[in-house]
This record gives sequence, structure tokens and C-alpha cells, in this order.
Amino acid sequence: MNEYLKVLGNIGLAARARKITLGNELTCEAISAGKVRMVLMCESASSNTAKKLADYCGKNGVELCRIPVEPVALASAVGKSKPLMSVGITDDSLCIPVRNSIKALSNATSSQQISESEV
Repeated sequence: MNEYLKVLGNIGLAARARKITLGNELTCEAISAGKVRMVLMCESASSNTAKKLADYCGKNGVELCRIPVEPVALASAVGKSKPLMSVGITDDSLCIPVRNSIKALSNATSSQQISESEV
């Protein structure tokens, strides 16, 4: 659970630095303009949304990460009340802590699943 909060905290840090784009449409526009360095998408995003973001990211060489976060939690992390399916980070230096916390979360989640299956 601690790693989950680190992911949200790092996304919130990028939001406070005003180095993010919010929502699918604004993120896609910023990807096309070459401003976005990394896109974070909720795992619960629909297949159409996932395909659209994957196509934009693939075409423009932008990293796309699906994160195990609910849209309401993602919105709360950036200070919004309406649920968000995606967020784009526009600063390279802010992508590093977000990427590291996502890796730590995936490692913690996979080790937790292994320990649960062994029991």
C-alpha cells in the first residue's frame, strides 16, 4: 500500500509543478505537439481509450504506463474531483520518480501475489 501512495504522490508532485496534462483529449493533443514524455493510464480504462492512447504514444515515441489506480484516486492526486483515465507528464526529470515508483509498485504487487499463491 505504501508503494501505491508513492505513485500517487509523485503524480501529485508533477501536478503541483504544472507539468501535466489532464484527460484523454488534452493528453492526445499534447502528445501530437511533442510536449508529453510519459502517459499514465488507469488499468480500468476502456479498450477504445487504451487503443487510442497506445496509438498516439506509439506514433510519437512516448512511454505509456498502465497503473493500478482508480480514476477517482488519480483525479484526487492531481487535485481534481472529476475522475481521470489518463495523465500526461511533460517534464523528463519528473518522469524519473514516477517511473521508479511504478516499478516498485509492480514489484511489490508481484511479490505479494507470489506469497499469496504459496499459502
